[in-house]
Amino acid sequence: MQWSLVEIMQNQKTQAAQVVDARSAARFKGEVQETRPGCRSGHMPFSINLPHSNVLDGTKLKEGEALTAALSEVEGISKPIVYSCGSGLTAATVALAHHILDPERSFSIYDGSWAEYGTLQDTPVLNDPEQV
Repeated sequence: MQWSLVEIMQNQKTQAAQVVDARSAARFKGEVQETRPGCRSGHMPFSINLPHSNVLDGTKLKEGEALTAALSEVEGISKPIVYSCGSGLTAATVALAHHILDPERSFSIYDGSWAEYGTLQDTPVLNDPEQV
């Protein structure tokens, strides 16, 4: 299932779902400039970071305990999870890894991801690592 910007903005009010950002920690924290012109640095309010590289062993998904450990950030989250990243691709990698560990659970992906959200000037962006 895909989420839209409208759903993401509504979720910032309700916090009914947990947004998980699969970009690198440096991009999530706003420590580096985004590569897309006009795209702001930082992250969505109330999102957490789980870099897609955490679930990979080279070019393959980690397996077993290594994959379980890599997904520890989302362990215990009972509300629905919406994955996001730079453009929607690496979010799918993390969602797939999570599905392997928990095949009964459904996940969503914010299709526009940071390429849409971070480019808009009226969306709230946090770029201080201590901000939630």
